[in-house]
Amino acid sequence: DMFLINGANDFTQILKNNNFNVALLSSRPYNKYKTIFADTLEWLNRHDFYYDTILFDKDKVDRILSDFSLSRISFAVEDNAREADKLIGAGIKVFILNRAYNINKECNGAIRVNSLIEIIDKICLV
Repeated sequence: DMFLINGANDFTQILKNNNFNVALLSSRPYNKYKTIFADTLEWLNRHDFYYDTILFDKDKVDRILSDFSLSRISFAVEDNAREADKLIGAGIKVFILNRAYNINKECNGAIRVNSLIEIIDKICLV
């Protein structure tokens, strides 16, 4: 019963309509909770999210670097400053969602945004 980030489902639909592949990566403890994958899929479907793939890994950045070609990654969206820094270090463009827990964290090279829809404006999609 997690809250829905305002505009999140619209964001994924706009990406789909503009021919982006959408990969959702989560560091949720999939190996600790047996139903977390099914529960997550149900939640995403209930909220009309578009995605091509969903992956769970305790180290998302390592998973991105091992499973995806960097040349095919247009950008990443993150709310964890430490993860954002790792992605930037790998050469990935990162949008960091401003949150109370990350607003004072330094993220050199990350593009700070207050909403997902703001990202659409920054990458010039309609």
